[in-house]
Amino acid sequence: MGRFFGKICEKHPDLNGARLESSGKCVRCHGDRVLALKKTPKQRKRAREYLRAKERKGGKYYEAKKARNKRWYKKNKSWRREANLRRKGLGGTWPQFMEAVKAIYEATPDGFHVDHVIPLKGIDRATGEHVVCGLHVPWNLQYLSGEENDRKGAWFES
Repeated sequence: MGRFFGKICEKHPDLNGARLESSGKCVRCHGDRVLALKKTPKQRKRAREYLRAKERKGGKYYEAKKARNKRWYKKNKSWRREANLRRKGLGGTWPQFMEAVKAIYEATPDGFHVDHVIPLKGIDRATGEHVVCGLHVPWNLQYLSGEENDRKGAWFES
């Protein structure tokens, strides 16, 4: 629920025009409407504290929300990885990709290294700037001799 500053509300000039992005209504007027829906004085009091804290960044509930989000991200690592693969249209699941990568590493011939076709952090030889990010997926891996791999390094040539 972001805020933007627009027309100043006649009832709440102290907010300097803080409004909801979704509806364009005054933040506090919206909160008062929500409070009116609460049935008991205890519910109204808790809702009022919550809404006032949300009017400013760093309020009472701001840190709790950040901590809750952090816990969720930590708990749902594998789900997020697979969701990213689906979003990118790569199909499959993360464990399937890791099994394929592991098989490539185990089948490495003697004297060869596993190399990323497009480097994970590719640098342009001419400018020395970072220009590309490759992926650690089976179709971006190849076998190169140790000398070739050392010569190639992280350089990316388009």
